[in-house]
Amino acid sequence: MEIELGIKVEVVGTGIDGLRFRSGPGLRYVTLKIIPDGEILTVLEGPEEANGYRWWRLQDKTGTIGWGVDNWLQPRGQ
Repeated sequence: MEIELGIKVEVVGTGIDGLRFRSGPGLRYVTLKIIPDGEILTVLEGPEEANGYRWWRLQDKTGTIGWGVDNWLQPRGQ
């Protein structure tokens, strides 16, 4: 399964660093929060290409919306 709009994704492979949840699709944007491995996010928009990465606009369980790199996202289905 590939990442697409409307599906759930799990943060994976970030180790102790976590996924940087940014205000926009790129490294120049502010980090809103750090999302730990195992957290489930909903895909809202994307992908956008920036800084050599593919970015997706995501929403976490608290309702926070931000952008994350798909290198550390694993599709979980509908």
